[in-house]
Amino acid sequence: RSWICSEKEKYTMSGVVGFVVCGSAVGSVRVQRLLYDVHIRSIHAVSRRSLVSLPLVGSSLGRLNVHYGYVTKVRTDKRTLTCAENANSIGSGTPKKILFLGSPDVAALALKTLIEEGCNGSKMQTPIEVVGVISQPPARARRSSKSSLVPLPVHSLALESDELKDKVFTPERVSDRVFLETIRDLQPDLAITAAYGQLLSKEFLAIPKFGTVNIHPSLLPKYRGAAPIPRALQNGEKTVGVTVLFTEFKMDSGDMIAQSSKVLDGSEHTQELLEELFVTGMRMLLENLESIWNGSVVRTKQDDALVTHAKKMTTDDGRVTFTQNAIHVHNQVRAFSGWPGTFCEMELLGENDLAGSGERVKLKVLETKVSRQEGGMKLGVHDVKFDKKLNALIVTCDDGSEILLLKIQPIGKKPMDALSWWNGLRNRRVLRARLPN
Repeated sequence: RSWICSEKEKYTMSGVVGFVVCGSAVGSVRVQRLLYDVHIRSIHAVSRRSLVSLPLVGSSLGRLNVHYGYVTKVRTDKRTLTCAENANSIGSGTPKKILFLGSPDVAALALKTLIEEGCNGSKMQTPIEVVGVISQPPARARRSSKSSLVPLPVHSLALESDELKDKVFTPERVSDRVFLETIRDLQPDLAITAAYGQLLSKEFLAIPKFGTVNIHPSLLPKYRGAAPIPRALQNGEKTVGVTVLFTEFKMDSGDMIAQSSKVLDGSEHTQELLEELFVTGMRMLLENLESIWNGSVVRTKQDDALVTHAKKMTTDDGRVTFTQNAIHVHNQVRAFSGWPGTFCEMELLGENDLAGSGERVKLKVLETKVSRQEGGMKLGVHDVKFDKKLNALIVTCDDGSEILLLKIQPIGKKPMDALSWWNGLRNRRVLRARLPN
């Protein structure tokens, strides 16, 4: 397993430009510069976590200092050649200790970015290491009360890592006093939160030396709270974004460090946006870490007059009735098709069946498109048509607007396109189910 960089890193040695070629733990490290060549034949005893000196074997006697897996100094009998990293190299010095808090899959993407581009990346001026990962406790799979407890995505990712599997915590209450002592013992320099799922107490927030920083997927101060992207899509926002901010006891109210926006084309769903925004947020945070360490970080206060809130989602958010405009239904599906899921009811009528007497079926609506925004009131139009060219079910809403159902999922079956579902109806007529009086 490679514990040092896998490609050439450029250094300046006493004013002479050279290269350090790093190999694997059972292999070789070769330091080259003009008129100087050192070759170390075996480095399998080197620890990534320690500062060690290795005897040099080659054309010149001396010692090679390796700090966190990177060559920092070459010593010979005659002189010391100090290697100064350029802008693309990892910095030297004592690493800053990071505590990461997150739970769902999008937080796991943020943690992965932190590890790959922060801890193991090549652009950090001050090295960092993750000393602890905190996740919500294992839970049962949704809609299953008999299944065994399953680790959440951040927990699972940490367990897969040799470096993190012994550093993961899943407390029932992060504010528990005994657990807080465990965190104090880690002496974190900074805590990073990404969709963790528990409020942090003032006692917890006082522990990290440089504070706690949160990745929040909204353009604060808009959409503070639990479900910023779903509520933004539900409201038809044209632009969303992500904010990196310092955490205060009041939810999502801290000073902002960085913000990035994304213009939408109207087809995006919650999950894909969250995945993109949490990675973007972590990258913004990594870019600003050095300013946090040296105290030069620019803190922008939020305008309380512009605050809006994103309330927690409920199962009612996913109920599709087609009583509102097609744009509203489309945005509802974009916002909630992942969780709680967007569901509608259809009525299937045989040749002699009357409306209201047919079989009612429940469909999960996964993908839609607005085909007509306006059309005049059509309260009596409940027939659902199929357009073979568009491969879509055409549903007329109460105001006469039309929406296309492109991808659906019958209960207990796999997701399918409209044609696959339509072919299984055996020529039965389809109505959107009427609401009870």
